[in-house]
Amino acid sequence: MPKTKIRVTQDHINKGKPVEAGACPIALALRERFPDKDIRVFPKIMTLGRYQNKVMFSKKNSSSVRKFVEEFDKYWRHPNQPGPFNFMLDYTE
Repeated sequence: MPKTKIRVTQDHINKGKPVEAGACPIALALRERFPDKDIRVFPKIMTLGRYQNKVMFSKKNSSSVRKFVEEFDKYWRHPNQPGPFNFMLDYTE
C-alpha cells in the first residue's frame, strides 16, 4: 500500500482541540488531504470514512502519532505542548 506524507503544522495545533477525536491537530491535517472523509484520531487508532455508520478504514497509530495525541491532550496551550511534525500514512482512496 502506498504511503502518504501527512504534515501537522503549527496552524493545525493552534486550531486543534484536546480530547476531541474529530478536532485534534492530526485530524485537521488529515482532513486537508482527505476532505470528503469522516476522520477521527484517538490515542491508539485513527478512522477515516464512514458508510451507513460503519468505519471504512481503521489503523493502529504509530508511536509518534500516539505520543503526539497523548501530549497534546495533556499539555494543550501549555509551554510543553508538542510542535509540528510529519508522519507517513498507509492509505489509498
